[in-house]
Amino acid sequence: MEFDALLEQVKALTPPIAFRGIPRFFDISGLLAKPTLFHASIEQLAKLVSQFEPDYICALDARGFLLASPVCLKLNVPLIMIRKRGKLPGECLFTTFDKEYESGDVFEMQSGSILPGARIVIIDDVLATGGSLRGAISLVKHFQPAAVTGVCLIDVGLPGVDEDLKSRGISVVSLFDASSW
Repeated sequence: MEFDALLEQVKALTPPIAFRGIPRFFDISGLLAKPTLFHASIEQLAKLVSQFEPDYICALDARGFLLASPVCLKLNVPLIMIRKRGKLPGECLFTTFDKEYESGDVFEMQSGSILPGARIVIIDDVLATGGSLRGAISLVKHFQPAAVTGVCLIDVGLPGVDEDLKSRGISVVSLFDASSW
């Protein structure tokens, strides 16, 4: 499927809605319910991710798992889960972060899950304020990676978010730009 045709169908399935005080929330449930479009989106996401030649792909709890798992299988790259506090066994590293509709969330990763000097891609569904991604990247940096890139399915396009992330040295790319949806 051509990218422009995919984009139009994804736009139709993921319109912005008001949710928990957020005027432009994007729910990917409609996309997940359409296997052909979900598959086409994963194919495009895998192409995007492959450009970074990752040694590991980290996925954010929970919608990031849905996107990262098939990308990892397609690219034959290990999947590392970044979970909410208390969900992983064993010794874990953690970080606290804020996102658009709540603050004080905690992400955890199992200690020793990534080797130093690795190239890492972190996958999530939507880039809104960048809070979840900032938290995940600060956590991954404990593993002393060579490179870390955030990849999101949809960028909401909130003013100042891209600039804020760049000013912090955080590289993020998204498959779809929803700023005009």
